[in-house]
This record gives sequence, structure tokens and C-alpha cells, in this order.
Amino acid sequence: MIEYLEIQKLFNKVIAFSQGTDQINTDKLFQEWSKNKQEFIKIFDGELIHDFGEFEVSINEEEQSYLINDFLDQAAQSMSISFNDFSDFYQFVCANKKSFFQNLVSNDSINFGKPILKGMKLSKAFKFFIEDKEELIKVQQLASKFIQQNKIKGHLCASVHPLDFLSLSENTYNWRSCHALDGEYRAGNLSYMADKVTLIWYLKGDDDVHLPNFPNDILWNSKKWRMLCYLDEYFDYCFLGRPYPFNSKDLRDKVIDILNYYFRSFYPFINNRITQFNNKITTGDTDLSSQNCVLYSPLIKINTHDKWEVRQLNEVVKDNSQLHYNDILYSSYYFPYYSSAIKPRNLKNEFPKITVGSKVKCLHCNSGNIDFGEHSMFCPDCLKSLHLNYEDYFICDFCGQRVTEDDYITTYNGNIICQECISAGLAFFCENCGEWFVEEEGEYSEKYGKMFCKECFEEIYDEEIEYRKRNGLED
Repeated sequence: MIEYLEIQKLFNKVIAFSQGTDQINTDKLFQEWSKNKQEFIKIFDGELIHDFGEFEVSINEEEQSYLINDFLDQAAQSMSISFNDFSDFYQFVCANKKSFFQNLVSNDSINFGKPILKGMKLSKAFKFFIEDKEELIKVQQLASKFIQQNKIKGHLCASVHPLDFLSLSENTYNWRSCHALDGEYRAGNLSYMADKVTLIWYLKGDDDVHLPNFPNDILWNSKKWRMLCYLDEYFDYCFLGRPYPFNSKDLRDKVIDILNYYFRSFYPFINNRITQFNNKITTGDTDLSSQNCVLYSPLIKINTHDKWEVRQLNEVVKDNSQLHYNDILYSSYYFPYYSSAIKPRNLKNEFPKITVGSKVKCLHCNSGNIDFGEHSMFCPDCLKSLHLNYEDYFICDFCGQRVTEDDYITTYNGNIICQECISAGLAFFCENCGEWFVEEEGEYSEKYGKMFCKECFEEIYDEEIEYRKRNGLED
């Protein structure tokens, strides 16, 4: 219990930093967590985080194709260009699908009359289709995010550690979700933490690092990939949640192998949607007769004591809180992989209920209900008494500090950076164009003795190279 108290101190410090007040009480939350996660902790011999070693993921061609289509869909939402211009951009990306993840132009036969050469950086060629500077940067950053998903190496872990629940969407790998500590479902992290069914799987980098919305002196793992999974109290049934920020068959299969070894022996996991046709329900490879099925929610098939039953998904998976976003029940994007134990442990022959989430209370008064609409971890009364109005605050993208409008600047690619980070030399001002930028977005000019943003550096590139050669600074 002493170890848990130390974890609680760190947890409280993260909450205080990210939510803007140190007047918090997490005793009740930790009591619920330590009680409800005990079965998971026992399975992993007392460990809150079990590291299964290094694992490398390579995205196959089918998954690459899905990712590129995903990129195009998201890019379309970021661009305000005409249909014809987007059609050109779409065709250009599709013509270079084979080299998309190398960020190279491999097909110079489709260039739409523009100076696009084979071997050119693919994302750099986007400028021939997107004139608006801000939109161009957003789409280039989006492409970079997808390209990074092609081959990933890290340590695969299973966890019920409180700091892992807080950092569900806090990472240094350029992805986030609504469960970020400044997101609309931030209190959902507490809901998952306190329930009996949720286990976190993730792939992490080698070193603990400073995460967004964590204080500088608390270093924690950065998640390259993560997935929640839900198991009923007997571990007879398992549902895999939506993986972020990408889907990987290799990672999913590895997680399933571990579940089979540590928990139960499951039937092969499936994610087929069952459809109804001529009074028969089919999953594509199985016909199950049913005369009285009404399709209120997706149908699934589950084996209960060697008997396959068809049920509505929301009969099996239920929500106990509105604070989290349950992808299994509500996502139009993801349909879960799920399975049943080959030899169930529930001898009462009860139909399974996996109740996701816990009705956690305000982290200040411990009695009021957290209002989802406030996007916070406090009840409305405590928000007022603590003078917390999150609409008046902004989060520094570099240190995670909450700042007001007068205490930050925005870099030319949209990042918010606080005055402390500016003073620490993390941002530079381009005197040529008047924009702020961070180091990786700029280049140092030996000729002029100062930093330029990359776009302005391109304008002086030839004279810079000539200066460096003339002064023996470059081969």
C-alpha cells in the first residue's frame, strides 16, 4: 500500500498540473482502483505494468492501403480547395502509393503539368496542389503522422497503472484522442481506471520522457500505439477496443496470444458484423437461424457453455458512465474483435455482462457528479468555487503548462508555445517572414548568423551553399 501512496502522489501532481488546481482529493478513486483491478494485478504476479519485451510492427500492403485512404479522407477535411484541385491531389497521391511510406515521388508520369520529378519528397510536392500555407503545413504534418506508422518498434506492455490511464492519449508521437488531459473526455480516463473490466495494452518507446500535460519533473512512457480491452469478471469473454493511432494485425495477434496464455483459452477472435437476411443471421461463414431478432444494435455471436448464441452487442457490453467514449458501442469507424473462452469459468450459466467504466465523482468534493459538458474532472459547483474556466486557458504544446492568451505565441504551423519555453530557447523568430518556429522547423544560416524558418531558408539556399563552400564550411 505504501507503493500505491507514492503512485497517488505522482498522480495528484499530474492532475494538479494539467487541470489547473492542487485542491484535489483522489482517495476514493484510488480505493476503487486498487479494489477493482486486483484480478488483473494477480494475473501479472503483482505488477501494475507487465512488459512483454521488444516487438516490431511492419504494416502490410493491405493496411498501408487503408492508411493512405485514411490520410486522404482526413486531408480532404483540412483542405478548402475546389473539387477539381482535390481530385488532382487525390490522383497524385494514389499514383505514388507504392512510395508513400518512403515519402518519395515514384511516378513522374502523372505531374499535371507541374515540375514534379521522380525522387522528390512526396510531401514537398503537395505545395503544387495546396496554395494556402496553413493548409499545406497541416496536410504535410498529417502525411508525416501516417508515414511514421509504417514500421514501429517498441516494448509491448499490459497495464492497470494509474499514470497509464492518465496518459492514454498523452504521447510524443504526434497523435491524440478525446481522452487527452485537455480533451472533452478527459474524465473518462478516471472512469476506465476505476472499473473492473478495462486493461490497457500499449507499445512504448525505450525511455520515459516528458509528456504533454505532465509536469516537467515526472517522466513517463510515451505510447506509440495503444488499445483498451475489456474482460468480464470471470475472464470468459473479451472485447478488444479500437486501437490508436492505427490498426495492426501483428499487434492484435500478439495481444490475443498473451490473453490466451495468461487469462483463458479463447475461441478465435472475430469481428464480423452479423446481418439478418430472410430470417437467417449470417456472419459470412456461419448461418444461425433466428425467427425473432430485431436489429436495434449490431448483432454478435457468443459461445456460452458450448452453445452459440446471437445477441445484440449492447446486451453484452454496457456503459456505467457517460464520462468516457466507448468505441465498441458508439464508434461508426470501429467494430470490435471479440471472443469467448473455450471452457467458461462462470458455472452459473449467466449471460455475460461487461460493464465498462465507473461512476467516479468530482476530484475536489468527492461527492458531486462530473459534468461531461464542462470537459473537466470536477463537478459544476467546484468548477465555480475553484474559479476554473477552461475556455480561458490554453495548453503549451511543449511543456503542457496551462497558460492564458497573454502568455503564449503560436508558431507558423499552429503549435502553442508558452513564454517560459520561448525563454528556454525552444522557439525562434524568423525576421524574414515574421513567423515563430521551433528548431526542427528551421535552418541556421552561416552567412547571416541566425535561424530562418525552412521556407525562408529555401529562398537563400543557393547563396548560403555558395557562402559555405567559399568559406570552407561545406564539402
